[in-house]
Formats: sequence, structure tokens, C-alpha cells
Amino acid sequence: MVRGRDRDLLVDCGLGVGDLPALLAQLTAREPTVVLTHAHLDHMGAAHVFAHCWAHPLEAVESPELGSLLGSVWAAQGGLQDFDLPPLLISAVPHAGYDPSSYELRPAHVTRHLRDGDRIDLGDRALTVLPLPGHSPGSIALFDEATGLCSAATSCTTTYSSTSCRDPTVRSTSTP
Repeated sequence: MVRGRDRDLLVDCGLGVGDLPALLAQLTAREPTVVLTHAHLDHMGAAHVFAHCWAHPLEAVESPELGSLLGSVWAAQGGLQDFDLPPLLISAVPHAGYDPSSYELRPAHVTRHLRDGDRIDLGDRALTVLPLPGHSPGSIALFDEATGLCSAATSCTTTYSSTSCRDPTVRSTSTP
């Protein structure tokens, strides 16, 4: 969560298995704007429950493709049959009786498309959208010039963009 005077941002929103809005309500009275770094299930799973969702236009937020918590199903959907995935892609269920096979990655309505160089004004700070294609076509990072914080999610853990995060003046964070 990136808090600002006029707006809060939630950078990615996980799988959507638990009740993320209830958790966030304990932290802030405002509903944040969700900014998706990319449209993979572990980053956009809860996006559909938020009123404001921003993402790059090349990301399939409104028509997501991969959406299972079952390793074998997810591997088949993504053409990853040669990978040794665990039976379940989660290590715990949110409540007794939860059935991981019922998980469905739901589309989210994008209320703003983000492009290279866009500035996101939070009132007392601004973030700049940086393109990081490679992990997915429209992967982005958010850079805060004032603090040097670069929120790049999965992109800085991939071979493609790891060199772009080696600037010693930039602190990189990663969301699981």
C-alpha cells in the first residue's frame, strides 16, 4: 500500500482467496485504487472487488487466461506440463471448507490505462509508471523519485529486467 494525502494505492492485490477489502478496512478508511503491475492470477486475483483498477492496456485484466489454484490445471493452461508444480498453488486455505478447485480468476474492470511515463498523483507524492515488458507484455513498475522506491513486483526477479533494478540509488521491493 502506498499512502498519499488524496489517494492510496494498492500495488497488486494477490490471489483474491481471502477477504482483502476487510483487511484493508483495518488499515485505512479509504478504499485504495488498485494498480496492477501485470495480469497474472497472483497479482490481480482480488482486483474485481475494487471500484478503481488501473493497469497497462497490454495486460488481459478484463479477460484473464490462467486461473486455477490446482498445479496440474494451471500447468496445462499455461503450457507448463514439464514443470514440477505442487498439487496446490497455495499453502493454506482462508477458512474451513474452502475448496481450492472452485477458485476462479475473475475479470476486473480497468478504470484507467497506464502507460510509460504516466504520473500518478497521490496529493503529496507522485509515482511514475515505468515499462518492464518481458515477464508479461505490459508489466510495469512504479517509481517514486522522492524516496527512490521502485515497486516492480515479479519483473525484478526475472532475468529480463534484473539489470534495470541494479541502480544503487533505487530500492526495489517485490510483492509475492
